[in-house]
Amino acid sequence: YVGAEVSVASIMASYLMQSTVLSIPAYRASQLLSLYWGGAMCGRFIGAGVLRVVPPGIALAVCGALAASLALLSSFSTGTTAAAAIIAIGLCNSIMFPTIFALAVEGLGEAAPEGSGILCMAIVGGAIVPEISGIVADVTDIVDGSRPASPDTDTECYPRRMAMPELLRQAARLPLRADGCARYVVV
Repeated sequence: YVGAEVSVASIMASYLMQSTVLSIPAYRASQLLSLYWGGAMCGRFIGAGVLRVVPPGIALAVCGALAASLALLSSFSTGTTAAAAIIAIGLCNSIMFPTIFALAVEGLGEAAPEGSGILCMAIVGGAIVPEISGIVADVTDIVDGSRPASPDTDTECYPRRMAMPELLRQAARLPLRADGCARYVVV
């Protein structure tokens, strides 16, 4: 999840500057980026209320599916629609981390420290996925706009994030060897 969130924000200004999206100057595109992060902030507050009545797993699945749909909509549209869709992803990302974390450590009992440690290590995606998005952007010439670039790399992250809580729960319950290392690797 963190990788998708960071890479969408990383490519957004260049994406919005493209002639097929908004064709605006860099300073204006960077101003619109604040709407993405503002949506994430507002979504966190809205999510706190929604999660009182909607089960967390369902909320996570809906937000993940909506974020993936918005990324696809942005990829396959132009102009204001493409811009609004990519900016709205911030709203969908808002409840991801706290919900994934809570679901992942739920019911782990004494294994909760290991589970939360594995979850914190998974945040490395915030460093890896933006690199991949940057390479894709370079290959597709996002900077000079000769070929349209889109948030396709990030779209692939959303289905994976919906499975994350269960994968982390499984990883925290792995039998340990005498030296404390897990015997199995969850892929």
